[in-house]
Amino acid sequence: MSGAKRSAERGAALVIVLLLVATLSFIALAISERTALSANRAVNARSRSELLWLGLGAEALARGAIKASLGADKSAMTPEAALFAKPAELPIEGGGAIMTFADRTRCFNVNSLVAKGSNEQAVPNSSAVEEFKVLMDEKAVSSAMGDAVIAAIIDWIDEDANQQPRGAEDGYYVGLPAPYRTGGTRLADASEVRAMSGAERDIYRAIRPYICAQPNEDGSPVNINMLTADDAPILSALTQGQISEQEAASIIQDRPPGGYESVEAFWAQPAFSGKTIDETMRGRVKLTSRYIEAYAVMNFGAASANLSMLFEVPDSGAPRLVSRRIERFD
Repeated sequence: MSGAKRSAERGAALVIVLLLVATLSFIALAISERTALSANRAVNARSRSELLWLGLGAEALARGAIKASLGADKSAMTPEAALFAKPAELPIEGGGAIMTFADRTRCFNVNSLVAKGSNEQAVPNSSAVEEFKVLMDEKAVSSAMGDAVIAAIIDWIDEDANQQPRGAEDGYYVGLPAPYRTGGTRLADASEVRAMSGAERDIYRAIRPYICAQPNEDGSPVNINMLTADDAPILSALTQGQISEQEAASIIQDRPPGGYESVEAFWAQPAFSGKTIDETMRGRVKLTSRYIEAYAVMNFGAASANLSMLFEVPDSGAPRLVSRRIERFD
């Protein structure tokens, strides 16, 4: 065999060896990446699992804390109560949670816009409609736009396909670029309003701090001892505008230290003198909070999640979890 031929064969062999080395290197790199990815997935899965268990623990802690607060003082709930004044901590190895509590009666219940009629069919609740109109007027929402939002909410909740004037039923929503349908039931969260016809961004931003979606069609029972000056529109709307937002703010700011001792003392304020306020509206003024939200910021290792829980606190009995929502999970 000539020297030239042997040299060519050695060159070909070297190329083959280099190709094999390169191929094996790529395979080893792929295996290494998959192994690392699998390890990361396992760590993330464990962190998510631990956060979920931590969430269950936070729920039990929240229920116990609310129950203990009720046992300490059943007559009234004020911002000075230990439940609201200081965050609660739930430490665990590798992580933990910090929980805060907030009154959730300082709002207009959008589900109250619809009531059950004589035939058990949903019908507009005229009293709630007037209350909501006052609230939106105070937040500079025009009458026409406010009527459209109210009609859209009623159409969203009721089970029929009969469209309210200025409202919107399935026929409108299914024609959108990303079609969807109305709920046909009570709202689970006030954020659903943003998906409705007429609830433009500016309008939604104006009313969002003052609305909620409670698990019934009743008007929200307002704990007057938890109101702040920012909640004045809620109190004004509760009287259907018989006292102005400014008067409501003054009533709240003039609240005696430690809160009102009785509902009668609240209604005895001079601002209510000569006003004819419906007994149903008067009955919604409370000294305790029927709805309390527990908000937990949880972390385990590098993972974190925010958990919000809404509890209903009946006049008698243990607190009942109404809803649970994980707002962020990463």
